[in-house]
Amino acid sequence: MTQTTELPPPSAPDLPAHNLSRHVISSLVPVAALLVALALLPFWSGGGVIRWLGIVLAGAALLLFYLAAMRIVAAAAQRIRQGADQLAEREQDLERLLSACPAAMLLLDAQTLTVVRANRKMLELTSRASGELAGIALESLLAPGSGANHDFIDKLRSARTLNEFEIALLDRQNDVVESLVSTSALRFCGRDALLLGFTDINELRQAQHSHEYYASYDELTGLTNRRTGLMFLEKAMARAWRESSPLTVIHADLDGLKQTNDIYGHAAGDRLIRAAANIMTGLIRSSDFAVRLGGNEFLMILPNCAPENATRIAANLEHLLAALKADDDRHHLLYAISCGIAGYASDTHATADELIAAATAAHAQADETVAASAEISLPA
Repeated sequence: MTQTTELPPPSAPDLPAHNLSRHVISSLVPVAALLVALALLPFWSGGGVIRWLGIVLAGAALLLFYLAAMRIVAAAAQRIRQGADQLAEREQDLERLLSACPAAMLLLDAQTLTVVRANRKMLELTSRASGELAGIALESLLAPGSGANHDFIDKLRSARTLNEFEIALLDRQNDVVESLVSTSALRFCGRDALLLGFTDINELRQAQHSHEYYASYDELTGLTNRRTGLMFLEKAMARAWRESSPLTVIHADLDGLKQTNDIYGHAAGDRLIRAAANIMTGLIRSSDFAVRLGGNEFLMILPNCAPENATRIAANLEHLLAALKADDDRHHLLYAISCGIAGYASDTHATADELIAAATAAHAQADETVAASAEISLPA
């Protein structure tokens, strides 16, 4: 059994009881005066004071009756105006509510399945102008010949309440917009209505791809992030163990990053990080991985690469970074980069962290013996 939500129709406020009684009583006064005047009617023909008194009472009664009637009419008019103002306010509230909704929404007449209201998001989804959807049939918004659309209309007429039903909408250019729709039944303005919410499936896919990307890659550099990089390294170690193939990692530090951030700001430091990432990407093969471990630390994972070959890659990295020239004279830095290299050994490195620790230790040793510093400039 379908449960509906009851929305009371807009109604005018009731006239207070004491005001109504006062108007009724005030309307009785001229009626009583008119009755007195009519009672004196037989004496009017006699002339004199009685006749003139009757005429005066009759005139006063008519005047009072007119004034009382005007009061009643004015009260009724005020009540109608209040009702119209309240109806207009509720209409505006509904428009604001639908417009503020982040999902595409349609309000339908439940009997005819025609559009009563469409919010801004729905107009954007279907590339329609404001007011263009009002009064049209829901089926005219659905792609013809779609079995899913046919099932949706049948279920909507019977079940009323549906959750995430996949349909094919049509936009203004008759292009198909794949959507998920959920419906609920309600009472609106004294009649049965249906509220439909639509979600663009393409937007969901894009959001999913974006989530997957940011879950795997570093936003600043586009390199693999630490979590995903460790997963790649573990798989590379397992393969190297199975195939008895070489595996080498290079741990690199950008030692001038903190000074860059302190002197020129984080925007300059970000440019330096991106420059290093671009050089690393250009030095490795498609089967290798460049990972940003965080901050100024990077890791290069080189499957099927012996340590002596990795030494040449590290030297090229240091040389290319040192060869950067400044386009902006304000960004001259005393800069140093150092690398540590470690080859995978199954009897020594049981985990990815142990292999990285070995490269870090070699890195620390290189810092003590090699001064790889040069004055370079940040790329624009």
